[in-house]
Amino acid sequence: MTNSPNFQILSKEFLTDPYKYYSQLQCSTAVYFDENLKAYFISKYRDVNHILTDPTFTTKPLAERAEPVMGGRVLAQMEGPEHTNKRKLIVRELNSPATRKSFSDKILRIALLLLEPLVAKGKFDLVNDFGKDFAILVSMDILSLPLENYKKIGEWHRGIADFVTNFQILLIKKLDSIPGGQNPLRSRSCQEPANYCKNDHGNQRYA
Repeated sequence: MTNSPNFQILSKEFLTDPYKYYSQLQCSTAVYFDENLKAYFISKYRDVNHILTDPTFTTKPLAERAEPVMGGRVLAQMEGPEHTNKRKLIVRELNSPATRKSFSDKILRIALLLLEPLVAKGKFDLVNDFGKDFAILVSMDILSLPLENYKKIGEWHRGIADFVTNFQILLIKKLDSIPGGQNPLRSRSCQEPANYCKNDHGNQRYA
């Protein structure tokens, strides 16, 4: 195993240019350890496939990381037939003709509304500037949640990800990361399922 102190997936350097680190991994058979995440990184397909299919490896550590935040077991914890069957249920519903017909126009509209100001800038990060907001907005739209809250939902999502993946963050930050206001949001969405954020002309906007 190689301990590489410069290889930290959440570091500014990695997020700015991850590809040079990918190249380092691909050119080596080493197992890298991220001290910040307390996690191992494997880059070779054969090694990854072996880990995913060998019962020696387990998802049990997620019980300590994910369940305190999510209130129960998550899909990533499930293994074997349980994971396969439940994943199929989710994917089948999201990829059904009825779902595509119902949401394709909405998804396209969200994409265009997000892309318009970004394209005007001339240069943007597809993942950080577009993809993160796009994923949150589409998910909320499918769940009929009010879209004006998407920035707060995004903060909660990042907080949950920090809590689940990183034991090194301060306890106070962990506590702040846990979304405590979900129930009022869910209650409101049931009463106002089409309560979108609108601009002065009555058109939807996401800002």
